[in-house]
Amino acid sequence: MEIVFESVKERHHSLIKRLLKRNIKIWVIEPFNTFHHNKEVYRFFPSPLPEFVLPYIKEEKICLISAESLASRRVYGDAAEKAVATIASIWPHYAESHQDLLDFVKKTLQDSTAENAFKIKLCEKLAEFYSQDSIIKGVEAQIKADQILFFPSWNIQEYLSFKKLVASNTKNLEQTTRILFPAKERVYDQAELLKGKLKALLRLSAQTLGAALTSVLRQSVKVAKKRYKYGVTIISPGRQLRNNQRGPDLIIDEKRIRSEEVVMLPCTELTTEQNQNLEKVGCDIYFPPRTGNFFSNFSKWWRLLFFAIKKFSCGSGLEIPTASMVFFAYFSWCKVLKNIELDHLVTHCDFGVNHIGRNIALKQAGVATWYFTDSMNSSCNFQDGTHLHRHPFWTFLQYDHLVTWSEFLEKYYKDHPGSFKQVHIPGCLWGSYVQPLEKSRENLSEICGKEVKETFIIGVFDTTYTVQSFTSYQEGIAFMEDMYRLVEESQEIHLIFKGKKSQEIHNTLDPINGPKLLKLSQKMAKHPRITFLSNQAEVASLMSSCDMVISFPFTSTTFEFLSVSRPGIWHDAKGHYREFVYGNLDGVTTHGYRELVKKVRTVMQNQQQPYHPPVLTGASLMDPYLDGKGLDRFIDLLSSTKTAKSQT
Repeated sequence: MEIVFESVKERHHSLIKRLLKRNIKIWVIEPFNTFHHNKEVYRFFPSPLPEFVLPYIKEEKICLISAESLASRRVYGDAAEKAVATIASIWPHYAESHQDLLDFVKKTLQDSTAENAFKIKLCEKLAEFYSQDSIIKGVEAQIKADQILFFPSWNIQEYLSFKKLVASNTKNLEQTTRILFPAKERVYDQAELLKGKLKALLRLSAQTLGAALTSVLRQSVKVAKKRYKYGVTIISPGRQLRNNQRGPDLIIDEKRIRSEEVVMLPCTELTTEQNQNLEKVGCDIYFPPRTGNFFSNFSKWWRLLFFAIKKFSCGSGLEIPTASMVFFAYFSWCKVLKNIELDHLVTHCDFGVNHIGRNIALKQAGVATWYFTDSMNSSCNFQDGTHLHRHPFWTFLQYDHLVTWSEFLEKYYKDHPGSFKQVHIPGCLWGSYVQPLEKSRENLSEICGKEVKETFIIGVFDTTYTVQSFTSYQEGIAFMEDMYRLVEESQEIHLIFKGKKSQEIHNTLDPINGPKLLKLSQKMAKHPRITFLSNQAEVASLMSSCDMVISFPFTSTTFEFLSVSRPGIWHDAKGHYREFVYGNLDGVTTHGYRELVKKVRTVMQNQQQPYHPPVLTGASLMDPYLDGKGLDRFIDLLSSTKTAKSQT
């Protein structure tokens, strides 16, 4: 027997010492991003190897299973796609096991689509399972021992439960025969599952008790109902309330849509600064009820609590929390709609379980729901012709309207199971904020905080780097090295670099390569012709002042610049993305330093001529208009669309 640790913990130290004394061979998997890594702060990121294990690996007392040998660049995407591909076949068996609960939820919300919340959660759990199973199969393929005792980073009992569910509904699930799980770990994980169910039961009991007390103490208070045409959700305040142009007031032009017609709806906690920035928008603000301070519908909560107690020993533990989230979203938004009246709700990046209950309440009130994409950097960009790379996040999205940037994104979303009734393609929304170069160059010194004398300005944008996966830190380092070399060899070039994440985060995400990236960034920041901006800097103002934009594949900033017919490229420093959809589109992606220099030189030589994006052969992949008026078309569409309510 040989021992494999997927994620070594400090609590394993004494065990490893004992195993080594017994001359038992130990393997440790090199950390890399997977779908099943669910750390509280940074989802999908693995825990780094603890300090105590590093000397053992260096002295070859412990063997390292490399991330590359487990196809680390594909595990995440393949697991996500497989979950979306199999949800339809697995759902009936799952639903049959929980039919009484599903029927109760659908009856309570008076809408059969309420079950989509459970489908979303199941699809995410399936992706976690397929990600875990990929690791299991990879380990079994590499290690030839008769038996392998495997210490995973995930809950073993939950994995085995989903393995049984998947195996009973799919014919192509290969069975592992040599993998064993430690009995002590299984007991520990069973206790963790039980603990999770108890927490869910306690939370549900508190909600039910609160609803009971409220029903006794409640006094009938009539509130004057205020009417707005449009509600805009605050879903990601870190992005929407950053004091930049891409704020929640994007639909307001004071002509077709006026600020007094719009109410802002924060759906998450806001900091003091974010509250202040939201108040500056100048619209009314209404805070939907938050968990812990809203209680209603006692009889429904009591019935759900009865289900939870009755089914406590059954199921995977996701059913009652999912039902609770659906109930709360539905009841709280029914409350919202008693106090305000809307024709349209506009939101973005708004997926997951909670939107189901809310949108059912909105539909019943005659409110049209709009979901706009604020980026093109979806996993579909990493399609190589054979893998669709669909994602559980975009399954069963329940909206009336989808507003997106290109035909390619339209098809991607429609390839997922869901219910967009109409799809609109106004083009790239954020291109509307990019101003003509001649009007913006005078602000360049203010943006950089110093005088810029160089004649050719390039805006550089990175991405969210991963650990040993696609868009990895190794690629990020190579990308930065190419940028440094470019400016060193071209005296007329000035680079303005804006990172997507704060510099401090890199050491946390990747303790090995993060410091290397930071050291290189610090070296570049000292160069007289390189300017580093905060990750909070205004993107549109920066791009407006640039002659060219270069970004890491496949960050949206290049797409935005191309959408206003300005020269932008994605740079693939290590040549990993040649076969992907944008990677093999002529003229918009460079692979390696030589191609980068050639493209930049071509743009510089034709600097005085109008730029024509070389995307005619890939028109469906790009903004169909290339005129920077996508947001204007969105506002026109939104303001001219009549709902059944607005027509009465």
